[in-house]
Amino acid sequence: MKSIAFLALALAGVCWGLGFPTGKLILTQAQAAHMVLLRFAVAALAAAPFALRRPEVRALFRSPIVLAAGVLYGVAFLVQFEGLAHVSVTVAALLVGAMPALIAVSARVLGEKVSKASWAGVAAATLGAALIAGKPDGASSPWGVALSIAALFVFLACAARPPRPTRWPFRPCRSSSPRRPFCRSPWSCMARRGSI
Repeated sequence: MKSIAFLALALAGVCWGLGFPTGKLILTQAQAAHMVLLRFAVAALAAAPFALRRPEVRALFRSPIVLAAGVLYGVAFLVQFEGLAHVSVTVAALLVGAMPALIAVSARVLGEKVSKASWAGVAAATLGAALIAGKPDGASSPWGVALSIAALFVFLACAARPPRPTRWPFRPCRSSSPRRPFCRSPWSCMARRGSI
């Protein structure tokens, strides 16, 4: 059973890693907006049977916060792939590798406790992204880099705590602190549940 889980994780990593090279290839034939639209259409068709099966999941589609986050998520992908059209795959990978560090820093700024082990993981992930990206070539424009960085901040906004977590249609992650009964960020929820 464990071997299947490891194989599934390895396959997921390979599929995720192919996103930028495949996207760069598609961007030679289509615009970023068309590619993102097709990507979301295919994902929606694949997820619909699972998303619409349970009433508590269907209730999410009536939440303005969830709908706004979904729109913001689409905008983030649009900005990211528009940036990818103007940078090399290695630069895009390096910039996306900075996302764990941004999440950790934002969680700390929001008052969440980030463990030393988590900081070590963030450092390792950032170093790994830098090693994978190698020395960036000259095929990147400042505009593309700016768009790629802007996309990271839009993705970060998608992950931020909504202003009123008690109005969410699902039960939020409970905090260990009685003064802050709800998690401020997905980072803290994952940490409390032992996911990181």
